[in-house]
Amino acid sequence: MEELTKIQKFYHGKTVFITGYRIPRKLFATIKSHNTKVLDKVVFMNGDITLSNFGLSPEDYNRIIEQTNIVYHSAASVKFVLPLHEIVPLNIVGTKTMIGIAKKMNNLQALIHVSTAYAFFDRNIIDETVQTVMYKPEFLIDLTNNMTKEKLDQITPALLGTLPNTYILTKQVAEQILYEAHENIPVAIYRPAAIMPTYREPLPGWMNNYYAGIGIGVVLATGASKVIHLNNVRSDILPVDMAVNCMIAAAWDTAVRREKQVKIFNHSTAIYFYQYLDAVVNSNYQLESAIRYPGYIVAISSWKYNICALFIETIPNALVDMVCGVLGKNVNCSVKCKRGAKLLNIIKYFYEKNFNFQTKNIPALWQQLDSKDRELFNFDSNSINWNEYLQIICCGFKKILFKEDMNKLDKVRNKHKLLHLYEYLIIILYGAVLLTVLYMINII
Repeated sequence: MEELTKIQKFYHGKTVFITGYRIPRKLFATIKSHNTKVLDKVVFMNGDITLSNFGLSPEDYNRIIEQTNIVYHSAASVKFVLPLHEIVPLNIVGTKTMIGIAKKMNNLQALIHVSTAYAFFDRNIIDETVQTVMYKPEFLIDLTNNMTKEKLDQITPALLGTLPNTYILTKQVAEQILYEAHENIPVAIYRPAAIMPTYREPLPGWMNNYYAGIGIGVVLATGASKVIHLNNVRSDILPVDMAVNCMIAAAWDTAVRREKQVKIFNHSTAIYFYQYLDAVVNSNYQLESAIRYPGYIVAISSWKYNICALFIETIPNALVDMVCGVLGKNVNCSVKCKRGAKLLNIIKYFYEKNFNFQTKNIPALWQQLDSKDRELFNFDSNSINWNEYLQIICCGFKKILFKEDMNKLDKVRNKHKLLHLYEYLIIILYGAVLLTVLYMINII
């Protein structure tokens, strides 16, 4: 039998408690294909992080207290626009409850709290320290418990100040909770950049949501949005399997260091955002679900965006809906475009500026790993072949997210030729209208 690596030895015989994670059926099948018995070690527990003791049964709660060695606390809402009365119980109360449970664990060696690299997005340099926050967690919890939803919604803009949304606010406060508890439990905070589909494991291109960078790619790949605010910024996107590998290594590091301090791991990458967008709209994995031919126009200022959106999105989409309505088909092109624009507006804070992350702890952690652990738990973003990975993402959109038949690529390409023809027809139509107007006012 091959000798175990340092990290494998550490995890051997350990019990890991993970909050907020469900293994989709497709991943079950992939994992079982490698090892039919590995999932026998997995125990699923029903719970609710907004309830006392996570709403666990007494049996499950006692099992966690007595047996847990490592905790990954990833349960949280990642929706940017949830009202405070919904997101505070998830992201703040849930974290306080996790700390309370962790303090009672008999054999806890490491607790890894999953935050976000953008928690303190307004800093010129986002360093690997816990920053001072505006509010104590108890203040926000009391507001949520004692104020009506309507009143809380009214004062939310004032509470946020310069923060873009409630997600960032609650992530900041959650980190403060962890920092205040660090003398009693071995804790580290992991801050990943925008989480994207898997690069290698357990299968390339796996994803299960439309959040952040995935959402931007989807609305462009389907043609639901054609105009985007975009400066020449870096895109800090991170494959989810690399994020998981880093968390595994961070727990090992936290346990072996045994230091009473909170180590923070900022985990980011750096490609230019237009590289990602160009890969999406020029991908060979075209979507059968597309409603317009993929492509985008960059409009930096608001007035340019509004004008471009009118002539490139609103009017052409209305024409599509009108023609399809006459033909008895309901494509809702205008509605889907509005949804795409809404999504882009929600997440615009994260792709309209460059973020400068201090990342000292990630390279230092990487240096501690031997060659075998680096192979097994690769989280080195420098090893990413970006051209390959961007195509993996596009393939994942089609195969995994939209569940489209990969054997119908030729048929889909023919559809996209027609969609492309429509774009040219729109240009011809606008040209004809312009010439008519110029003729009527005797310019030509």
